[in-house]
Amino acid sequence: MVALITDIKPEDKLVLLLAQPRWTSEERLQVNDLLQSHMDWTRVLGLLQCHRVFGMAWMNIKKHFGQDTDLKCSYTKFLSMVYQSYVLQKNKTQEQWEYTKQVCKLFEEQGVEYALLKGIVLSTCIYQDWGSRNFGDTDILIHPSQINVATECLKSVGYIQGNIKLDRNEIIEKSRKDTMFWSLVSHEVHPFIIKTPLSSVIRFHEVDLQFSIDLNTANRTDGTVTNLLANSIVVMVDDQPVKTLAWEDFLLFLCIHYYKEATTIREVQSYNDLILYKLCDVYYLLAHEEIHIRWEKFQEIVDATHSHKGVYYTFFHLNKLYEQVVPNEILVRFKPSDLSFLNEVYKYNSDEIAGRWPMPFVERFLNPTRLTLLKNGIESQIQSSRGERN
Repeated sequence: MVALITDIKPEDKLVLLLAQPRWTSEERLQVNDLLQSHMDWTRVLGLLQCHRVFGMAWMNIKKHFGQDTDLKCSYTKFLSMVYQSYVLQKNKTQEQWEYTKQVCKLFEEQGVEYALLKGIVLSTCIYQDWGSRNFGDTDILIHPSQINVATECLKSVGYIQGNIKLDRNEIIEKSRKDTMFWSLVSHEVHPFIIKTPLSSVIRFHEVDLQFSIDLNTANRTDGTVTNLLANSIVVMVDDQPVKTLAWEDFLLFLCIHYYKEATTIREVQSYNDLILYKLCDVYYLLAHEEIHIRWEKFQEIVDATHSHKGVYYTFFHLNKLYEQVVPNEILVRFKPSDLSFLNEVYKYNSDEIAGRWPMPFVERFLNPTRLTLLKNGIESQIQSSRGERN
């Protein structure tokens, strides 16, 4: 259920409702009324796009209104636009999968221990709809001791570590120095990219090999990665078995993913920080009818990896948008004594504070121009600090 947010705009409420799982009958009526009301439809479309929830929106419209022949929307093009985005996303996911399954097969043949992260696993196993979730690359967790083997596997079938030059539809290979430096200051290997000439939607397929779960840092978590891979599970995607994380580990990774990107200044400046689809990943996993998170086990993992901040940050935000997704008795288990981090943004690969948000979470989450407010907040903090020194 969408939280009781004071003065929430109808456009924002519609987007939050369209993205959430498990509508109540009352929420279905609310969506129906909102669709027929007159509002700023450019804001609705913009939020659906920026928060990457077009696929979830159509999935829920189809589920709850699929049998209706008289569903009306004041903006008559809206439903067809959402559907077209969903179809494009579905085709894109299916094309991504054709390449991803070959990579998984190759890794298994060469003895590379791996676990698929996010992307295709979320679409097919959690959302259970190929068009539900948009993603641009394939994230795979491997152990750092197998980076060289995995690299040779990918290069043997044509993947290149480089950047895409869009105007010439080509991949510019990075130097060995650049790729080595990338791994030294990051949690992953420089992306591997291959052209996809037979695909109609994607022009390239990108594989990101991650070897640490402390994202956006150079910190190594070799022991944790060993445990995650050892506890990996096999899931079926399009009748092919592939490996992913155990669901408690998967939940932890989703929390870390959201927290790290929401609090790293580089991600904030590229508008990749507070995005609804990342919270929906957590929400849909927790709401899945056949997956039951073992909370005692999850707490053991959080304690062992010292991930309390990331977990609390993510659950806290999710509960601010949607009421009681994570019960309070669960939430308090991960609550740090000092909550100042909830409003802090950090420099990349550092605990140094780059700025503090001057407004509450919900206010900034629903504000597309929040970066300007953060900049103003940083300037005010600098001026205040100078005043204290003087």
